[in-house]
Amino acid sequence: MAATSGFRRLVLILGHGEAGPATLRHAAELARLLRLGLHCVLIEDEALFQLPALPFARELRLPTHEWRPLNADRIAEDFAAMAEGLRRSLATLGTSLGIAQALEVQRGDPAFCLGALCIPGDIIVLAEDAQHRPRPHPSALLHDAARHSAASVLLLPPGPTDLNAPVVVLLAGPDDPSLAIAAGIAVNAGAPLLAVLAAGDPAVVAQRAAALGLPPARLIIRQAAGRGMAAIDAVLGATPARLLVLDQAAWGFADAEDLAAALARRRGAPV
Repeated sequence: MAATSGFRRLVLILGHGEAGPATLRHAAELARLLRLGLHCVLIEDEALFQLPALPFARELRLPTHEWRPLNADRIAEDFAAMAEGLRRSLATLGTSLGIAQALEVQRGDPAFCLGALCIPGDIIVLAEDAQHRPRPHPSALLHDAARHSAASVLLLPPGPTDLNAPVVVLLAGPDDPSLAIAAGIAVNAGAPLLAVLAAGDPAVVAQRAAALGLPPARLIIRQAAGRGMAAIDAVLGATPARLLVLDQAAWGFADAEDLAAALARRRGAPV
């Protein structure tokens, strides 16, 4: 099946200590759902290689639990070992899930690397830990770079995706461009589509969805009493989501990121 409406790849940025197998598999499963290749970028943070020059810099080595001076060669070896492990994991996931995959290794400032890498048509995956801090890198600069890049952003909460749940799209109006993306995902996945409409005529949404190839029997439309989080919670209730799709700017939040991040946390689903 074709890739989802205008996108070309899912980009997962990985830094030191951020290559967990659960995150990799979750991202790979979403790549399959979206009919996209998974492009992982391991960024060797240049700042780490500067630390050994500092006289007070130490690292705790396991399993001895001894504090030792940092060594630039050892840092390079750690990154090389991480890259090799990632290549093996990606190859296995690519075979088992039937997706294209690639690993790119770069050295430099993570935020700068991300900004230079990602272009329109990319979807940047930002994984969140259980405390809801944006990842894959602890620096807020990386998160800001993703938000202000030309790419789209996918927030990935911890835990598995409910692959039996519907795709959910939040529509500010019947002409919201998010419908085309969400309908394409639902068609590719053979999944139902739940459209939450803040304002406008549901019949127009139904007509657009049908023109996009979604069978009417797989479309559910619910109208929300506004664009606030309370209205979204009320209309969705306990309904799970395989994936939530929205155009953040169309929803008119003062800080549009707050809506997506809150949805990822509250619904426990990728946004």
